[in-house]
Amino acid sequence: MANETKKRVLITGATFPADVAEKLIASGLELESVPGDLKKEEVVAALQGAWGYVLGGYERMTEDVGNQLEELQVACFLGTGYSTFMQLPKESTQTAFTYTPHANFAAVAEFAVALMLDITRDITNRANQVTAGGWSEIATPSLIGAKVGIVGMGHIGQEVARILSTGFGAQVFYWNRTARPALDDLGFTQAKSILELCEQVDILSLHLDHQSGVTDHIVGASELAALGSNGMLVNTARAELVDPNALRTSLENNELRAAAIDGYYEEPTPSPDQDPYGLLKLAPKLLVTPHCAYLSEQALHRMAEMAAENLLSVLAGQVPPNAITLDTNDI
Repeated sequence: MANETKKRVLITGATFPADVAEKLIASGLELESVPGDLKKEEVVAALQGAWGYVLGGYERMTEDVGNQLEELQVACFLGTGYSTFMQLPKESTQTAFTYTPHANFAAVAEFAVALMLDITRDITNRANQVTAGGWSEIATPSLIGAKVGIVGMGHIGQEVARILSTGFGAQVFYWNRTARPALDDLGFTQAKSILELCEQVDILSLHLDHQSGVTDHIVGASELAALGSNGMLVNTARAELVDPNALRTSLENNELRAAAIDGYYEEPTPSPDQDPYGLLKLAPKLLVTPHCAYLSEQALHRMAEMAAENLLSVLAGQVPPNAITLDTNDI
């Protein structure tokens, strides 16, 4: 197939594994990889003339961007929680919107537990102290037998609960927007509200999808106060679930022991001096990682495989296996 007849697919952020890329190329697609930090106008420019788009960075495909891409036939979000990054059009278009649901749930759950261990046992802070010439042998809390609250019992939340209960003997409490009868026999305790959940636990872990105007700041001053001065917060969902001003005040005033966020309110993060939320200066009380919980090699490979399945289905004139529709749940 001559190059000029190939359909171009733009891939941002995480690069496709070689074996998956070769499969797409063999099918007549031309792959172009670019960094995942494109601004809106750069997204539009990069996608001009593109047949396909794999959103693996932290740029946003808003509705007005999609309206400018008349040749785009398929767009695929690498991950489950697409709604923060990919805005579906209000009316039908020629573009098939797809994603890779639950391919990375185990990786995110693993990372959430790692963050819990880090801030509970003060690991990163102690390592930095040693590097700076310090030495601390002060006892810390433990994750073993801890009371952990989980907000959102989808695939990720349930995997976190399984790891904590079976691996650490933790007591698991949870809140979910809808009933989960399957959890009734697992020994987990359901709370009636997030506030009630915070009153019962030592650590709060967030695994709820962010929906603008719906789940913004669902953890605020009242919830953080209920966690208390020995309480800890882990957020591997979206930063926007937590009120940044309330979080800053709680950490500054020692009303919360520690917090960890995978990702931030602005990505990539500004310098601490330019941070409008004043949170990045609060290390070691606040640990921020660069939105990488989902990026294990195994998870990335599975996401790439699912993205390839979506692309090749559209190429063959078929309905993609993981299409996004208006009623798709992205948790």
